[in-house]
Amino acid sequence: MAYTVLFENKPTATAPAAEVVITDVIDPSLDPATISIQNVRFGSTSIDFPEGTHTINTTADLRPANNIVVHISSSIVGNSLRLDLLAIDPITGKMPVDPSAGFLPPNKVPPQGEGSVSFTVWPRANLATAVQIRSRAQITFDINAPISTPEWFNTVDNIKPASKVLGLPANSVAVSFPVQ
Repeated sequence: MAYTVLFENKPTATAPAAEVVITDVIDPSLDPATISIQNVRFGSTSIDFPEGTHTINTTADLRPANNIVVHISSSIVGNSLRLDLLAIDPITGKMPVDPSAGFLPPNKVPPQGEGSVSFTVWPRANLATAVQIRSRAQITFDINAPISTPEWFNTVDNIKPASKVLGLPANSVAVSFPVQ
């Protein structure tokens, strides 16, 4: 199952985001041990990860355009995937004290204020037909309250398709005939 969680610092925001936290509780029908993070994107920065990447601990240097380094980390705890993006002042090695220093500006000129994380996760074995696998993420910008994404669901269909065609007469002079 492939998932992409999209997030945006709204065009009406008053400052760039310096910290973005995405939390996705993995449905019990999925196996969190099989999570594979594929891509993290924010603005024009896109970082791809090799198949099978379960956790991340890396940085993206946005200099010289923005004097910020973004620390990107993820963790899987129980059945939750958490991704943290944190602006770091390259001189102090800490979060910037200037509220105008962040990595995700208001999205006045898309995609500068947009981001996403893409990952895959395998379903558990032997799921019954009609089981619904649900996903909803929480996104937190800085010290604001979390924002929930819309819920998405997929329905398991383990029934193999079947079809049949009625036989035709052995001989026919018809130019056309119905297929049933």
